[in-house]
Amino acid sequence: MNIGIYKKLITFLFIGFLSTFFGEIKAEVKTISQETVCKHLLCSNLEYPISFGGHGNSKERIGFNQLRSPNSENLNWHINYDYVLKLKSTDGNSLYIDEYKVRYPCGGFLGGCNNYLKLSKSLVIPSENIIYWGKYNFSIRPNFSLKKTKIFSKKILIPRIPNSNRLGLSHFDNVVFEIGYLSNTGRFKQYFITADSYSIPKDSFTSRFLKKVTKLNSGEVISDEKIEYVLLKLFNKNEKKLTIIQSIIKISKDVKKNCIEADGTKFPDLIKEYKDLSKTINPLRAKLDLPPSTDLKPICN
Repeated sequence: MNIGIYKKLITFLFIGFLSTFFGEIKAEVKTISQETVCKHLLCSNLEYPISFGGHGNSKERIGFNQLRSPNSENLNWHINYDYVLKLKSTDGNSLYIDEYKVRYPCGGFLGGCNNYLKLSKSLVIPSENIIYWGKYNFSIRPNFSLKKTKIFSKKILIPRIPNSNRLGLSHFDNVVFEIGYLSNTGRFKQYFITADSYSIPKDSFTSRFLKKVTKLNSGEVISDEKIEYVLLKLFNKNEKKLTIIQSIIKISKDVKKNCIEADGTKFPDLIKEYKDLSKTINPLRAKLDLPPSTDLKPICN
């Protein structure tokens, strides 16, 4: 190829690349502005279904990660940046926290990182199971008024004045959203979400979303009566399901036996579900101060 023609071709391609690049930047800035206005003004009612979050290096500009508490593998508070979160609710009855694995490289001319996400797992929390939620900065975590009872015997607390080494973070102005809830087994659990400082609507939009789903203000804790209602509802639901499964899997009608005989080859999934649900009954009974029952029996070995 003629050298002169080759140079002209390279110059033409380079100018075309710059035009496309700056055009994308201009379009992204415009999109950010429009979304911010929409989420703060036009979309103030937050109509369901609602879904947002993901990687901050995308046009949505909302970066969520799980802030993980110390464990046997990592003694400090930490974040795995290979995974990002999206929050959603289809009708307000449940809060979905979807965890996605980020496929790198992404961003820049490759497009927003939200185009390279693969769903890893999803946590579904019934809205009525959420005991409280709170928004705060790392250094000023409030004290939520949870009485130390058999339900809240163990609580995970972020250090009051953490440093970057203990948290594994590069920003001090990150916002934390903490969610305290009851699992389907009646156990009290906490989930910590951190929003990067460059996430434009991280404050008011996320707060309004959580307030809408939970019907609670930040730092507000549901009453003891409501907690007991949720536990009783969980107990009745699990007990009813166990009764139905038991009627399907048992192969013996001997009521004198202390266990039920079941065909493991015919209903393996139901038997596993029965065993898992059985483990929730006694703890729920203890929390609700209910007497023991002999109606539901374990599966014979």
